[in-house]
Amino acid sequence: SVKELCGILNGGNVPSNVEAICFPTALHIGLAQMLLKSDFSVGSQNVTMKSGYGAMTGEISATMVKEFGLNWTLTGHSERR
Repeated sequence: SVKELCGILNGGNVPSNVEAICFPTALHIGLAQMLLKSDFSVGSQNVTMKSGYGAMTGEISATMVKEFGLNWTLTGHSERR
């Protein structure tokens, strides 16, 4: 479904005054980065309040988000509250 969604997004026309960002699941971030045209940014669906590394099983820190080359995250969206 990620490949299909990226294909649909790539087929659209993003106006130059719009920043379009796709927020795939953490497991699909790399695939989305690979498949999406440069018209799109990719972000993470969540980020933990803890910084750096350590025992944060199942969480993604801001440091890890940056290492993925991402500049966006959906912090505090309804599914995680």
